[in-house]
Amino acid sequence: MCKYDYSNIIHNLLTSSSFNANLNENFNQRKLKSSLETIEKSESSLFAAVKKGNFKIVCLLLAQKSICVNSCCCFKHFYKNEDKCKILEKTAFHIAIEKNHSRIINLLINNEKVDVNSKIISKSSKKHGNNIEIQEKTVL
Repeated sequence: MCKYDYSNIIHNLLTSSSFNANLNENFNQRKLKSSLETIEKSESSLFAAVKKGNFKIVCLLLAQKSICVNSCCCFKHFYKNEDKCKILEKTAFHIAIEKNHSRIINLLINNEKVDVNSKIISKSSKKHGNNIEIQEKTVL
């Protein structure tokens, strides 16, 4: 629901005493396959709302005390022809900048919980090798 504009439903669920949501769980886990690669991804509610640019839902989620704003969402790419694997770890702040959602960027920058210096982590390796190349970069 966070990736669609269902802010009223989200608000009602978050304020309901009978609803207990684990907002930090990576819920949207998908596996996409083609003849050349397989992509696995998982994302949190906050990450999905930020990616979609849903300002109202991002506000609602950030108002929750239990939200973990710096949790990483993981994207795994398995390249079949190259016998190679690449893993990317990003936060909601990273995706807001990538998607150029300026209102959400400002909201996140002004949230004391957000680590604006968090790094995008990229790991590459051969599937059957021990060599792992790790790159880290900040978005600012």
